[in-house]
Amino acid sequence: TGTQTHLRHTKIMLNGTLLIQNANIKDRGQYVCLAENDQGSDKLFVTLSVVAYPSRILEPKMRELKSHAGNQVEINCKAEGRPGRVSVTDQGTLVIKKVSVYDRGHYKCIASNPAGADTATVRLQVVAAPPGILEEKRQVLKMSANQNIWLPCTGQGSPQPSIHWVLYDGTVVPTNTGTRGSRISVDVKLSDVGEYICMARNPAGESRKVYKIEIDGNPPVINGYNQNRTVITDVAAKYSRKLIDCQAEGNPKPKVTWIMPDNIFLSAPYFDCSNFKQCFRINLD
Repeated sequence: TGTQTHLRHTKIMLNGTLLIQNANIKDRGQYVCLAENDQGSDKLFVTLSVVAYPSRILEPKMRELKSHAGNQVEINCKAEGRPGRVSVTDQGTLVIKKVSVYDRGHYKCIASNPAGADTATVRLQVVAAPPGILEEKRQVLKMSANQNIWLPCTGQGSPQPSIHWVLYDGTVVPTNTGTRGSRISVDVKLSDVGEYICMARNPAGESRKVYKIEIDGNPPVINGYNQNRTVITDVAAKYSRKLIDCQAEGNPKPKVTWIMPDNIFLSAPYFDCSNFKQCFRINLD
């Protein structure tokens, strides 16, 4: 396992010194040394950073310079290497790139010259970064009916946020989740019109992205009543021929289906040809 591999190149000396042989990136992090006896305990916290590319001096390892007294002497020391995330500027500023929780702790700056030395200590605390979403916060999508669309949502933050999808009424939407984000598939129908909300959450907070889906066209209207549900009471004489209008308008053109009293579904147009001589067509166009 990874733990066994880590211990394989780690030793603790008799004096308590921790020895890590062939240190690599996986060895970085915070180490705690605990000393205990009957009188109490003490702890030492060490944050170890591992630089992947060690520095190398390009000048000769041994040089000899001669100068007359009173002259100014400049000794070059050209080097190369990748400083990694931590570096110090010419002005003495400590720079830590992409700071993480492993960088928290105390940092001491020491300034010295032949006359003496001075120190300053800075305690760095690293808190979780609030989550963000890479896509723009709000999008309005005008779609055609029966069109399929993927709605992406990519979260970012430290720690990496979890992604959840809900409708405007709080209904949870199943998602297709990947490494950094998720997406949902919508086969656009009239019932799908509305807002789809992606929420990225981590311990530091929450971020949201809203997709608003609109359908190009008009919803169905029956007999011009322009209501979602129209109730009509009608009467037919026994053995008479009765027509019940269901003129449906909309864009795209609606599909008309009749549900009979015995729960049989008939789609328009429908032909009753049980008796060929009396075959007729109900035309609802």
